Amino acid sequence: MNIYKKLFGNLDEAERLIKSSRGMVEVAVEILEEPKAMMRVLENLDGAIRLSISSILQYEYVIGKVKLSKKYDENMNRFFRSSVKYGLTKKDKMNMKKLLLISGKHRESGFEFSKNKEMFMMMNDEVYRFGLKECKVFIKTAEKLLKNVKKIAKYPRRKV
Repeated sequence: MNIYKKLFGNLDEAERLIKSSRGMVEVAVEILEEPKAMMRVLENLDGAIRLSISSILQYEYVIGKVKLSKKYDENMNRFFRSSVKYGLTKKDKMNMKKLLLISGKHRESGFEFSKNKEMFMMMNDEVYRFGLKECKVFIKTAEKLLKNVKKIAKYPRRKV
């Protein structure tokens, strides 16, 4: 398979996940007041950010700008260390790390509940919380990352 087809396919999927997340926040969370939909939003945004990061690292590997490791954590650290060159601020980087952390805790959490449009996850005597405001911030951060990755990777414009 052509590496660019895979790369652009990943970016298309990331865009689909972000649009889906935006729709879920606008309908399920804000209108229907279903805070548990935020968990699905969280999963979608986690996937979108991981696909975007993976795509830009693969692109830079193909053009010879970066050397990748077989270890996932090393590649993620490499991305975050050089996030400025991808047009991300410290706040964007912090938001992405927070999203990835919360998403990871969601997968490991044994107990989750919602209250007042917020989700709570309990794990190892710690409580992790996120709400509608955080979801909206995470969506904007994911959109910004995707937009910058598309620009850097010379993503061809496609009609939707």
